[in-house]
Amino acid sequence: MPERFELSKTDDKPEILLDQEENIFEMSGKSLPENSAEFYSPVKDWFLEYLKQPNEETHLVCKFDYFNSSSARRILEILILLKSISLTENKVKVSWYCEKDDLLLQNKGKEMLSILEIPFEILEY
Repeated sequence: MPERFELSKTDDKPEILLDQEENIFEMSGKSLPENSAEFYSPVKDWFLEYLKQPNEETHLVCKFDYFNSSSARRILEILILLKSISLTENKVKVSWYCEKDDLLLQNKGKEMLSILEIPFEILEY
């Protein structure tokens, strides 16, 4: 089982909490890191380890305020990793939260949904 992974939120980086034991998988805030590949690399590595023995149910909660295009690519890469869970007997679900009037984030969520073909809900707050 991979260890708990946690990154604190900053002005340009999201908060990330991944805890297999507690079944918590969350990413939230702004994602504008200078080097998104470097920033998201340990997150992808954590999920690669997690995929070896995933929980029966994996529910990733995304509450981004904003993200740039390079972050969008990295986030999608992580979601594609999660898609492999749906090919097993285990379940995966993504909850994509965005503000009611934030059409950009809603559309990004819909775009990712069309690519992933996994249970994916877009929720407003």
